[in-house]
Amino acid sequence: MLHCFQSADHRFDTRAHLFILLQQIRAFRRQYILTLFQGAVLVLQLVANANERVDALFETLEFVFKSRIDVLSHRLNIVGFA
Repeated sequence: MLHCFQSADHRFDTRAHLFILLQQIRAFRRQYILTLFQGAVLVLQLVANANERVDALFETLEFVFKSRIDVLSHRLNIVGFA
């Protein structure tokens, strides 16, 4: 009933939507590039700090080995073999 009052020219609305869409696409591109750089930095940090993780693993194994030797030597002292 009120359709006759609507403007037949909707080009302005289309331009506004297209403008907003282009702005959003640019924002997503920038965000994507930023994410790529962050991923590259993360990978480089992981590679650079790999020796710290390996050292921590070996320190853990060394602690377990020494604690077992200490327990074994303590048992031998109690039994009287040493």
